[in-house]
Amino acid sequence: MRERIINYLTLQVMADPDFDAPMIQRVRCAWVIAEKRYRAMGADELDFIWQKIRKSEGGCDQTDLEQGNWD
Repeated sequence: MRERIINYLTLQVMADPDFDAPMIQRVRCAWVIAEKRYRAMGADELDFIWQKIRKSEGGCDQTDLEQGNWD
């Protein structure tokens, strides 16, 4: 869950027209900003973003498959 939320936040940072970083370091800089935002978020904000991610995936929670719980 944490990685998905950070990936979502990273894409948000990169989509921001005011985000200015050297082309070679663009993704890394966006990831650092996303990590800082993630650490500063409360449980309600994290839950809201998690629901948005699940909704965009069609409501499918693939966490069980990623962790190897295939039963």
